[in-house]
Amino acid sequence: MALYHYRESSLSRSQGRSACAAVAYITKEDIVDDRTGFLFFYESEGHDVTFKTLAPEGAPEWAKEVQTLWNRVEAFEDEIAEDRFKGHPHDEDKNERSLRAREAYKSSAVTAHQLIIALPLEFSRTQNEEAVKRYLEQIALSKNMCATYGIH
Repeated sequence: MALYHYRESSLSRSQGRSACAAVAYITKEDIVDDRTGFLFFYESEGHDVTFKTLAPEGAPEWAKEVQTLWNRVEAFEDEIAEDRFKGHPHDEDKNERSLRAREAYKSSAVTAHQLIIALPLEFSRTQNEEAVKRYLEQIALSKNMCATYGIH
């Protein structure tokens, strides 16, 4: 009998989480977070992990490479902050508030969402992978978002 489990969470910097750390855990690949310089390495504990990064049609090739994609996602949040909170060179008070807001934005950015789903044991690995791909096509790729999945 199939058991059902589904959990979704936001990966927020304010909780000390990052997309790079999460994807390293999901894929069991070594991932360097370019923003922090941290190397994330999680043992596979002796079991097989199937993973893949999916990108919408027309996405650049780098969007299909796990480390490059998630580092660019992390960098994009910082770029938004830099662009949005530029400071005010002629007003010291406004400048200080803008720079504080920039740092607050960067430290609380939500860089990704994580789904943990129990897949039916009755399905083969191939059937589970196809089900995951179809689901991610519906909830992510159809909205021009990328997704990395790992089946453990």
